Amino acid sequence: RDGRCILASCSDARLRLIDRDTGDLLASYSGHSVADLSVECDVSAGDSLVLSGSAGGSGELICWDRLSGELRCRLRHPAAEPARAGVRTQASVVQSVSAHSKLCRVLTAMGDAVFLWADPAHAIADEPQ
Repeated sequence: RDGRCILASCSDARLRLIDRDTGDLLASYSGHSVADLSVECDVSAGDSLVLSGSAGGSGELICWDRLSGELRCRLRHPAAEPARAGVRTQASVVQSVSAHSKLCRVLTAMGDAVFLWADPAHAIADEPQ
């Protein structure tokens, strides 16, 4: 959030954290699906988590530890429709993710449903309250 890095969601199903000044790759995160869609990502308020939607058909918000790259949690969007025999629908893709700049809040959108996460499953408990 200090503007020194860029977090990019790439078409090879990896998120890349890049130093804005040098272009150096600082970290890479994987474990989500993007298919042929544009899936948004963000960094949590305290910069401790990297967040992304997923096009895998299970309607998940994915959270990684920013420093270690370890997958912290997969949170199912409340409006997620169960995937049917691997069929991906707009209603099963978390395409939009936006973290609040100061609070432990994350807004996600999937199909025509929007959900506000407030400290989901204590996944972001180390963030400012």
